[in-house]
Amino acid sequence: QASKTLRAKVYEAIVASGDKGMTDPELQAELELTGSTQRPRRVRLVELGLVIDSGKRRDSSKGRSCTVWKATTI
Repeated sequence: QASKTLRAKVYEAIVASGDKGMTDPELQAELELTGSTQRPRRVRLVELGLVIDSGKRRDSSKGRSCTVWKATTI
């Protein structure tokens, strides 16, 4: 059940970021995960309705415009 644990870590990081939200590269840096490990967990959280696109974008350290994800309010 490693993926469930990783999904929980991704979710907790997004929740902790509050209204600021987090981009995929920020999540990868904070959780020390590769994109291929982090991204599918975030995608699943979106599918489950726990995380949404905030409508904001933020540049990554490489200058790419990235979606800012935030937790849905329950």
